[in-house]
Amino acid sequence: MSTIQRNSHIENVAIEWLVKLNRDTVPPELEAEFMAWLQSSPAHQAAYIRAEQLWQRGEVLQKLAQTTAQQPEKANFYFAWQGLSACAAILIVCLCVWLLPSAQQEILHFQTAKGQQLHIDLNDGSKVLLNTNSALDVAYTSSQRTVSLLQGEAFFDVAKDTKRPFDVETHQGTVRVVGTRFAVQHTEADTVITVLEGKVALGDKSDSSTFEQAVLLTPNQQTTFAESKLGLKPKVIDAEKNLSWRKQHLVFRGQPLRDVVEELNRYSSTVIVLGDASLANKNVTAVIQLGEKGVTAETLGSALQLNVTKDNSGRVVLSR
Repeated sequence: MSTIQRNSHIENVAIEWLVKLNRDTVPPELEAEFMAWLQSSPAHQAAYIRAEQLWQRGEVLQKLAQTTAQQPEKANFYFAWQGLSACAAILIVCLCVWLLPSAQQEILHFQTAKGQQLHIDLNDGSKVLLNTNSALDVAYTSSQRTVSLLQGEAFFDVAKDTKRPFDVETHQGTVRVVGTRFAVQHTEADTVITVLEGKVALGDKSDSSTFEQAVLLTPNQQTTFAESKLGLKPKVIDAEKNLSWRKQHLVFRGQPLRDVVEELNRYSSTVIVLGDASLANKNVTAVIQLGEKGVTAETLGSALQLNVTKDNSGRVVLSR
């Protein structure tokens, strides 16, 4: 099978999944099968995203018709889906027209669950690694590249394009680059920016097309929008170790245990708590691997020689 045939097959399978998942009821086993298919290849993720975009624009019907003509045995399957009400299809198309204005802007949405990470390849060559429990929107036009970090954390490897700046919008402000590698973490109170390579500019969030630089960060520097507005100098850090989550592990060097537990709880649905308040300031130096099922409290307890138990609510308790 040629590359073109293989890509076409993947796109057709993605559309089949889209149809199946838009039924009134979806069995849990079908959802599990879909997630396994989705996570087995970045190509599957990309194809499903394209299928969703076709569906929003109403073009998926045309694609289905083409596929049915080529594969008659699937006609009954597709025919049933095409019976969706005409008014619903009109609503979808109208919504799409509203979302995609004259600037020819197409918005893509990406999201991860707790403990999940997602690699995203953007069409300009830029790459994004979306961390646990995070969400972002991507909107590209002919003159600008904009990513809105809605929650969580992401690492960006931005392809250089002097004619189109790359902006990361957060609730607190805007991060602008031309080509660099950096991370942005959205917290409840602020936004943390960490630079691994290149230079990153920070500015106020504004609806204006004019970007006014307030702070410039260079490699191994970190700051927040709140700190920059107070005129505080960026912190000098080891960015490689600070961003170790990109390599599926967390590095702690002398951090208090309360901060370590807070960080670990970002990656696991199992909540870890301290059973003894005196443990909060205990310094932790450890490297903890992130597995498919998230971080295990047993790993932390073993490293610190602490007892690990569960309370009545299912939380994991660390105690002496």
